[in-house]
Formats: sequence, C-alpha cells, structure tokens
Amino acid sequence: MTKMMNDMTVMGRVMPETRSNDSNGRTYVNGYLSNERSFDTGRSETNKVPFTLSGEAADRFLQEVEPGAVIVVNGYFQSSEFKRDDGSQAVSYRLRGYDFYRVYQPGEIAKPLQQAIQPEFERAPEAPTQAAPQPQPEPAAQQPEPPVTPTQQPTPQAQSPYQSW
Repeated sequence: MTKMMNDMTVMGRVMPETRSNDSNGRTYVNGYLSNERSFDTGRSETNKVPFTLSGEAADRFLQEVEPGAVIVVNGYFQSSEFKRDDGSQAVSYRLRGYDFYRVYQPGEIAKPLQQAIQPEFERAPEAPTQAAPQPQPEPAAQQPEPPVTPTQQPTPQAQSPYQSW
C-alpha cells in the first residue's frame, strides 16, 4: 500500500446503520464510527465519522464485527463535492479504510488497547514463562580505557520555526 500524507487512524464504536453491498464482485461496507469527546467542563459531544471498507477488509468486517463493537480503522481521508437537490454545492467527507483492528465486541472483556491496535507482526515477542538457569560467565579482567582526545565542537545550526512547537 502506498503511504500518503493524509493517512489516518480513527477509533470508534460501530453504529447500527452500517450497510454492505456487492459491486463488480467486490464487497463494500459503509458505516459510521461514533466518537465521544469529553471536556474538563463536564460537557461532552459525540461525532459520527463515516467510513468505507472494501475487498478483504469488508469481508472480514462482516464476519468479525457487530454494531457496538469498538474498532480502529486505518485509511485515508477522502472528500467529494456534489450538488444538493436544491442546487447548492456541498462537500462530503469519508474515511476510506484499507484495514481495521477490532478492540472488542459488546459483551467481550476488552483486550488492552495497545494489543488490540498493534498488528501481530509489529508486536515484540512475548517473554518465556520460565527461563532455564544459565551458567554465569566469569568476569573478564578490566582493560584500562585509552585517553580521549578533544574533538571539534559542532557548529550551531539555524533553528527551524517548527522546532518550537
């Protein structure tokens, strides 16, 4: 998959209005992820993020996910312009997903988030449960350190205005 500047990852709860269809032998899933955002003032808001999955990701989604499940969708941002029935111009936005990770289904005990969103091939191998005792190597005689000669100091570089962010 080609990486682009607008790659994004969104986590949310799958809304019940998710629909699927087949077109030209390819499966598509269109739905919404619900995201709740809370503020320090006690106020909160819920946003719906439209998403589309296709092909193998859509097939897997239909087998593994039900409404209310929390998933992480990796994809890219897509917008399209259209005219409304009244003739006014409008823009729609959508997350075009190329894969997803299920965090948990309703009724499941949630997996730790990092485990849920980190693909299998990126995970560090798990530590063995019981390690066999290893023979301890004998300490080697310490060698004296050679004297260090002074080196040239680095010249200061111009600071980018973005470094202060």
